[in-house]
Amino acid sequence: MGSNILISGLTGTGKTSLSSYLSQKFGYGYISGSDIRNEYHNLTKGDRNLWLNDEKHIWVDNKRIEDVTLENFIDEKLEFLNMTKQKHVFDVWFLPWYTKISSFKILILAPLDTRANRLQKSVRICHNLQSSIHQKDIRSYQYALKKYNVDIIGDTSPFDIVLVNDDYSESVFLERACEEISKMINKNEN
Repeated sequence: MGSNILISGLTGTGKTSLSSYLSQKFGYGYISGSDIRNEYHNLTKGDRNLWLNDEKHIWVDNKRIEDVTLENFIDEKLEFLNMTKQKHVFDVWFLPWYTKISSFKILILAPLDTRANRLQKSVRICHNLQSSIHQKDIRSYQYALKKYNVDIIGDTSPFDIVLVNDDYSESVFLERACEEISKMINKNEN
């Protein structure tokens, strides 16, 4: 197994929270697929409300469904970083399904209402939050199916660990996830 950790999951499952937490806990570097994507498309980053409701973000999502080659550069950059960096946590969407590089792959699952409750704390102005998240899920699903021939909702096969983020406080989820991931890393180092 490689020493990088790839965290994946739908919108609001806790990818960024867990990635940041693991990065600090293990002393690993942190790489955000969303930051790379936003930089590539010249999109504003850091505001969760934008990627749910902003017209330009939605336009980019729809455009990449039409032309799946649009973000090849992003895939190539993430794959290159996964190959050349060691001891990094990747906060990503699709990399675990297409990477050829051995890495620890973790998927976070959470029901829509749990994800909306989590995001409600960080999203400033987002009417119909569950609907916005669901629409983002649909765009992501369509893109992954068309580009990678992968069902990102049902295919858990590439993952070493599947975590469920439901009915826990964030700190409890992060601690439990870290404990499980630590066991996996220790097992593979021995």
